[in-house]
This record gives sequence, C-alpha cells and structure tokens, in this order.
Amino acid sequence: MTLNVKKCGYLAPSNDSIIVRLRREEIPRLDRYVYLGFPVTGVGIDFEGHLVGRLDRALGRAAFLTLHSNR
Repeated sequence: MTLNVKKCGYLAPSNDSIIVRLRREEIPRLDRYVYLGFPVTGVGIDFEGHLVGRLDRALGRAAFLTLHSNR
C-alpha cells in the first residue's frame, strides 16, 4: 500500500512550526479538515460551521425549486 502525500494532511495551529514529512515530502498542515461530511478543527467538530453550510445548501435548493416549480 502506498500513501499519497498530496491527499494527506494533519491538523495543527497555524503558528506551529513543526514540519511533518513522509518519504522526504512535506505533509501539508491544515486548520480544518472535512471528515465524513463534518468540518473538523484542532479542537473537535465545528458543528456551527457544519450547520451554516447545511442551511446555505438548503436555501439554495429551495431557491432552485422555487424557480422551476412555481407554475
């Protein structure tokens, strides 16, 4: 099994100066990561950000349906 460094990442604060490498390639440092549809930060799941994103998508879907089904 081969790991793809381009698809890897690790959560760390932006002021963290540690560099993590895998096979001489630097693994990117992330402030947030989407795991199973939930935005994860260094302190846990960002439920507020997840809720805002879901509501924005629902409002967009409702606007789309209003345009195409108001006949």
